[in-house]
Amino acid sequence: MLQPQAMTGKIEKVSKAILGFLASLKLAVITIIFIGIVCAWGTIVESQYNSEIAYKVVYKSVWMYLALGMLVVNLLGVMVDRLPWKKKHIPFILAHTGIIILLLGAYITQERGLDGSIAMDIGETNSYVTVPNTDLNVYQLTELQEYKRIHSEEVDFYLRSPQKKEYKINTPDGPIVVTDYIPFAIRKVNVSASKRIMDGPALRYQLKNNFVSENDWLVQQGQKPEVRDFGPTKLVLAKEKFEPKDKGNQVVFWPTGRDAVSYAIYYKDGRPKKTGTAKKGDTIPTGWMGNLEIIILGFYKNASYQTEYERHDRPNDLTTAAIEVSFNGQKQWAGLNSALELFTSKAGYILTYSNRRIPLGFEVKLLDFSVGKYQGTNNPMSYQSQVEIPSGKHMISMNEPLKYNGLTLYQASFQQDTTGKPTTSILSVNKDPGRPLKYIGSILIVLGSASLFYNRKLRKVQG
Repeated sequence: MLQPQAMTGKIEKVSKAILGFLASLKLAVITIIFIGIVCAWGTIVESQYNSEIAYKVVYKSVWMYLALGMLVVNLLGVMVDRLPWKKKHIPFILAHTGIIILLLGAYITQERGLDGSIAMDIGETNSYVTVPNTDLNVYQLTELQEYKRIHSEEVDFYLRSPQKKEYKINTPDGPIVVTDYIPFAIRKVNVSASKRIMDGPALRYQLKNNFVSENDWLVQQGQKPEVRDFGPTKLVLAKEKFEPKDKGNQVVFWPTGRDAVSYAIYYKDGRPKKTGTAKKGDTIPTGWMGNLEIIILGFYKNASYQTEYERHDRPNDLTTAAIEVSFNGQKQWAGLNSALELFTSKAGYILTYSNRRIPLGFEVKLLDFSVGKYQGTNNPMSYQSQVEIPSGKHMISMNEPLKYNGLTLYQASFQQDTTGKPTTSILSVNKDPGRPLKYIGSILIVLGSASLFYNRKLRKVQG
């Protein structure tokens, strides 16, 4: 049996060996190589997919946390190994402490910060910011004909695929099961005539003028009319004659018979509405947007449609995430930021799969939006939004963000209609609680580097 003194000596020897390794150049080299490999992996993933996938798979993975943890341990080991510190140690203590504080600030921002966006049309008010996190909610229809939320959970089907582990939501009328997931899918809609009276009408149209040629389906479901908003104009399809409440250029369609559709054209300048009836193949002149015409390509008084999602290996501007849901013996697909209506003979449910919306704590109203273009081209040079918040009116441009209530609003991008006119401003909303620590860490790193340079120069002069 070892004597207490021998035991103490052995513990000290082991402790020095461990501390020596933690403070060693060998561990520093291993750590730097490891961090380089993880960062290279993240760069490859981001180039092949996008920044959101790289963040999930790499930058918030156990490997990144392990690499940065090794760096912090190595830095602490070096500082402890130099105890007791002397004046000559000040530069490296400042630099090492700065790096650790900088990493701590980045971690706080990642865990408690906010990075989302707000999209608003001109004249619209918004008080919610949309973030990348995705939620799955289920609402049950009550006896009062109101929907009550019975399930809400954050989900990440990219990291926890339902193909590998079943995702089930139990309801009084049987389980709702997510059976499949497509991270990058293009939405396709197949429309066909239906014999069910409860199914709404469907209209296939083509918008056409000198600048636009677009065709798609309008399918009305549920009780509310289907609205397709193109910015300067709207197309509305209803089950019966419908009088819109809002003003603006819009065309309202409703069934007249099995093969005919009635329409009413409304004008934002106050002109009397124009009405008529059209069949397949007829052309409806609207009188605005450069003699825009609406060609009726097809019409069903009662229609059903099936939404399909085509799988793609890589994301692009048209792809979205989608889930397949099984309930009451039927399977349906729901794209990201869409809803599914699920019914049995006795009950009704609504399932939503969407990005999370977080309250801002105040309202933002988009008063105006303008785009500056390079001379002689249609390429945007700059764009800015005039907004109104509780503190008054403010201008947000590409280089002039707005700071209010602990948040920073940046001008991120915009959307335009088919004629090229900007209609929607997209603002980036950021909250960075770790910023003060990042500033302090950066200052310490600079001071440490400057001190090291000064000490070396002083020693050279003295030597």
